[in-house]
Amino acid sequence: VTIPSYSRRDGVLNIASYFPTNCVSPDIGPKMYNAFASLDGPGSNGSTRLHTDMADAVEVMTYATDSSNSLDLFRREDLDKIRRFLREEFDLDAIEDSIHKQRFYLDSELREKLYQRHNVSSFRVYRQPGKAIFIPAGCAHQVCNIAECIKVAVNSVSPENVEHCATLTREFREQNGESLWKEDILQLRTTIWHAWKA
Repeated sequence: VTIPSYSRRDGVLNIASYFPTNCVSPDIGPKMYNAFASLDGPGSNGSTRLHTDMADAVEVMTYATDSSNSLDLFRREDLDKIRRFLREEFDLDAIEDSIHKQRFYLDSELREKLYQRHNVSSFRVYRQPGKAIFIPAGCAHQVCNIAECIKVAVNSVSPENVEHCATLTREFREQNGESLWKEDILQLRTTIWHAWKA
């Protein structure tokens, strides 16, 4: 099976592709991101703080001024350890999910501490223009653009990750609490129903 079967709007393995065309469908992109260069050393905020996406994503770097850009990708299995580390390091309460709220960037010093205390390290990917990366739903990730760049991203819902999409939808809903923080742009239940019906 090829990646387009999962990532294209009409991909047979993209559950979101079964949403009817005569109604407002989920916002799965494509989306364009422009970014300035940033640093990765102690105290850095990187370019995109640590977070998880509600759905699978394919990102393509379309332009970079003169060097590669780094993306740290963490295993889903390590999310609880990362949350525990952030609570310890920044004296946070357990109510707010610091990953979902995108409050932190794990700079080089924090990543080293995370590894020393919890044996968790990221898969660091250096992206070049024209190259794509697949980010599964629920995998925490962050970006440090070493150079000014432009990227394009598109989301999809793969059958393999539907359970993770559902978990994230529930977690985001719980984090919303009294004020709307993150909309359910995926409309997962409706999306699954249309796929089943098709």
